[in-house]
Amino acid sequence: MVESVRDVTDELRSYLGSDPLRNAFVLHDLSHETARTELWTARVDGQLRAHLLVHDARELGVKWVHLFGRPDATEALLAHLPARNAVVITEPALAPQVTGRFETSGIYPENIMAAEKGSARPVLSTRAVRLTGKHAEEYARLVASRTSPLNEQVMEEHRRHLDDEVVYGIFEDTALVSAAGTLVRTPEVWIVGGVRTLPSHRGKGYAAQVTSAVTREALNAVGCVGLYVRQDNDVAIRVYDRLGYQKVSEGVWIDLGTGRAP
Repeated sequence: MVESVRDVTDELRSYLGSDPLRNAFVLHDLSHETARTELWTARVDGQLRAHLLVHDARELGVKWVHLFGRPDATEALLAHLPARNAVVITEPALAPQVTGRFETSGIYPENIMAAEKGSARPVLSTRAVRLTGKHAEEYARLVASRTSPLNEQVMEEHRRHLDDEVVYGIFEDTALVSAAGTLVRTPEVWIVGGVRTLPSHRGKGYAAQVTSAVTREALNAVGCVGLYVRQDNDVAIRVYDRLGYQKVSEGVWIDLGTGRAP
């Protein structure tokens, strides 16, 4: 049985909370982005067994979809998955359900990695500084791409992101050359992402420094910090390994016509 969910019940929180790392985005969007978020759940024998969440990032022209659960339950949820202009975050066992039904533009296997207090090894940096909304223009230039045109809506989203999340960057002269920050924060786990360094400034250890700054703040607040990284990004994986992150599971990023890649 498929249900459209509007209220976060204790049953739903318990179901999602059984894997707070994988479900961090879902838990965050249900709590903080209700006007942009739709959720459907599927039951088998009366028990919650799968869910599909759609988050409408309309200023970016993309819908972020999270699909998780038992394959026999998730099949019924696919009727609510947008066919175009969407990115689907799911698990390897469910990827064939999506790729077999929808036209895909890219499929990217990912590692889900995590660090905990006591195992993390963040490096020290005097260069990494906390960014805020006043740094939106510099941040926009660093992360600009053909899929994120620089219009006022996008700039306002950058300002909101920098004010709402924990983002650190490194400047050379007046140019922001590297940054990393949280994508979502829940009481159980913070998710780190958006790790970028200008090509001309790579090889200087900047990615490790900004990721370390976010990791250190995360572990001062919660017990676990996680991140997603493409399985073919060997350089990034080596950086995260050195900082104490360990692979805990796998995921799949499926692009449905946005041109985006992790």
